[in-house]
Amino acid sequence: MNLFPFFEDIEGKIFLIAGGGRVAERKARVLLGFGADVLVIAPQTSMEGKRLTFCLDTGAEAALGEPICVDTGADAVPEEPICVDTGAEAALGEPIYMDTGADAVLGEPVSRDMGERERQRLREEVHTAGGICILEKEIAREDVLLGDYVIAATDDREVNEAVAAACQKKGIPVNVVDEPALCTFFFPSVIKRGSLTVGITTGGSSPSASRLLRERMEALLPRETEEILERLEGFRQSWKPSPSMEAKKRANRRALIRLLETENRAGDEEIEAIMEEERARNWVIATRGSALALAQTEIVRRLLKEKGIDTEIRVVSTRGDKDRVRPLSEIGGKGLFVREVEREVVSGRADIAVHSGKDLPYALAPGTLIAGIPKAGDERDCLITRKGEELFEGARIGTGSPRRIIQMKRLLPQAAAVPIRGNVDTRLKKLREGEYDGIFLAKAGLDRLHTDLSEFAVRIFSAQEFLPAACQGILAVQCREEDEARRAVLEEISDPDSACRFRAERCMLSLLEAECTDPVGAWAKMEGDRITIRALLGDRQAQRMGEADDYQRLCAEIAGELRAESSGRKA
Repeated sequence: MNLFPFFEDIEGKIFLIAGGGRVAERKARVLLGFGADVLVIAPQTSMEGKRLTFCLDTGAEAALGEPICVDTGADAVPEEPICVDTGAEAALGEPIYMDTGADAVLGEPVSRDMGERERQRLREEVHTAGGICILEKEIAREDVLLGDYVIAATDDREVNEAVAAACQKKGIPVNVVDEPALCTFFFPSVIKRGSLTVGITTGGSSPSASRLLRERMEALLPRETEEILERLEGFRQSWKPSPSMEAKKRANRRALIRLLETENRAGDEEIEAIMEEERARNWVIATRGSALALAQTEIVRRLLKEKGIDTEIRVVSTRGDKDRVRPLSEIGGKGLFVREVEREVVSGRADIAVHSGKDLPYALAPGTLIAGIPKAGDERDCLITRKGEELFEGARIGTGSPRRIIQMKRLLPQAAAVPIRGNVDTRLKKLREGEYDGIFLAKAGLDRLHTDLSEFAVRIFSAQEFLPAACQGILAVQCREEDEARRAVLEEISDPDSACRFRAERCMLSLLEAECTDPVGAWAKMEGDRITIRALLGDRQAQRMGEADDYQRLCAEIAGELRAESSGRKA
């Protein structure tokens, strides 16, 4: 027997209990505590409850007032009335008189079925009455239709078996006392403390063991369990912005443990502090769903784990992910892999977002900032080709980046740039199958994916000979400006030199004011307190060196020089 526990709201459900003894009464009292309506059917019972009357159905052919022959035994009073519906002309409940004469068979009732109309009336009366309702009669097969659930708890095993058979035939859940094999549901020992419900069952093998376990578990719970749960739920619902449900569950669980350990001595302010502290340890991270994006997010997750922060990932599909055919410059350039992810942070569905620094447009979503810059990866570009093959005149090099194309013309004048889209594996597959003779990829992405390039020839360009994109190899962690607690943690996981690089290269990008179709690159190198900044605009480059804190002036000088050269050429 493989029992799986699940909980159902039984308020307003009718539980029909066959039997009126001590066991039946105990079960009835438990069910009332959960809002169920209880109907007890037994020939006699000392149980307190509303006594109901019913009418037998003798069918449409019975004549009004026609006697029904029932022998009630020697003790019966002749012509004792019972209620029978004798068809459409008869008034409901009109008395019909029993003939207890010599022709009647001893104890044989002419009809025990009360009919569908009468059953419906009784169900409505049970719903209306509340509490326990009682029909003092022998249980009949059709009586099981009065209940949504049936419990067979008579002292007669044969009657219980007959009730179980009737229920199983009609698809009504049934519990049979002391007969586990006949049960389609089990009646557990229950602990109820406010919103906490615990059910314990041994599958009918030992009800005493279930009761003992219940008593011991109840002894473990503090008297204030219900109050603690109510207060905890109130604080959980008030969290703003609300983290995801999984994060809520983890924080709620830890807070509950801490509150139980205080034996509810904590005041409201202390409970609120506990809740906020636990919530601060559960973060939801928004990210794209590509293999590289997830690998980069794992880097941030590991750093946060070292700070005691639990995280879960919320994958977001961006505009750039959905259009995998057209070149990025045609779709919209900067922001294609960012805007939808940002919205998760702004809306509160996520606490932070992890981006590739080079994907970020200069203007972020209002109310957000980049608060975390982990140690940067390799900023360099790689050219991947098939081993043993030289690049011939007209060789097809897969890249859609204007920056790479303009620099490729200088370093590989014999090659032709051909647009390419797709993730790292897709691009390598296209190279392997001969669709391209070479492809450009960022070294940081290859490192983070642990890509096996043993079958290929790899040329790694230095940043000086092949200028990277601004913030290439840098991870940027975005959060809400108002979220000071998370901003503080993100600053702790940041690398100072990488953060300096990020600021300088972003500043350079903004000052160049380039369109997404313009060849633009920027790279900053830190050497102690000094910084070297190099930038590309079109086919021109410029460089400055100085104090790291003076990066804005250096960037402005570079931008002025490059824009002047560009304007001079146009003139």
